[in-house]
Parts: sequence; C-alpha cells; structure tokens
Amino acid sequence: MADTKKLENRRRFLKIATLGMGGAVTALMSVPLLRFFLHPVGRRMVSTPEAPIDVAGVADIVAGAAPVRLPIIASGVRDAWNRLEDVAVGSCWLQKDEAGTVKAFSAVCPHLGCSVDFSQASNDFRCPCHNSAFAKDGTKKDDGPAKRGLDPLEVSIVDGRIRVRYQRFRNDIAEREPV
Repeated sequence: MADTKKLENRRRFLKIATLGMGGAVTALMSVPLLRFFLHPVGRRMVSTPEAPIDVAGVADIVAGAAPVRLPIIASGVRDAWNRLEDVAVGSCWLQKDEAGTVKAFSAVCPHLGCSVDFSQASNDFRCPCHNSAFAKDGTKKDDGPAKRGLDPLEVSIVDGRIRVRYQRFRNDIAEREPV
C-alpha cells in the first residue's frame, strides 16, 4: 500500500512538473511574438515629415504663368513595421504671382478627395469626378458640390528653393480640419 501511495505521489509530481515546465517554455516563447505584434500599439502608425519638403527652385516657377503640379516626395515615411525612403505623399499646385509671391494648393479636391486638374481653357482648377470648380486663387466657384475652396499649403523659401509643408484635410466639410 505504501509503495502504491509513493508511486501515485511520484506520478502526480511528474505530471505537475511537466505541466509547469511546458507552461514556462510556452510563456518564454510567446514573449517575442507578443512584442512583435504589439510593437505598433500606442504609436503613430503612419508618420510623414512634419517639416517642409523641398519641391522646386524659385526660378523654376514662372510668375503669372499657369500653376505647375509637382509631386511632394518625403525622404522617409514610417508605417507600423516599415520605414520607406523617397515616398510620394501627395502633390501640390504651385504658382507665382507677378509680385513673386509663391502659393501652393493641395491637388486633392476637398469634396471627396479626387485629383484636381488645371484647365488652361477656363483658367481654373477642375475636379473631374463631380465637376467642382475652383478659381486660380483656390477659392470655390459656384460649380460643383465642394463645400470649400482648395486647401492651401504652407510655403517657405530657403536658399532659392521652395519648400511645402504637406498636410491632408478632412473631405466634404466646410471648415479646414487637418487629418
């Protein structure tokens, strides 16, 4: 009887020890996996540069001419686990008036986000999706469903180069609200 009791205690101990060791190994192996999947939690998923981005030389934009569409290329963008180099984050329309002041407008229609083109014939910006129209200064014309004018972008000139701070705005609302 005493041998049977010792045998049962021994089996019970081995069963508990095996379960304990298996649990410990599982816990240790799951830590790296959990860290990998939880890495982006609490962090900005997509980050683009907050600083203005160099897009063109001041001499490249002719005063009084039609606006020029230029891509805005960020040197680095972080997206959850990835870091990408030289990514086109959007585009803008640049124009220079006779006084030499450079203005930039987002090439995104404030209605539903379609790409806005400049029409040489009517000398204004047009959205091909829903026929919204915008004057050369970016203000909304009576045509189309857009609730506001084109979104202006912050422009700075450093060492003869035009820098634009690219920003996205919420679509289909009357006020400009950064996203």
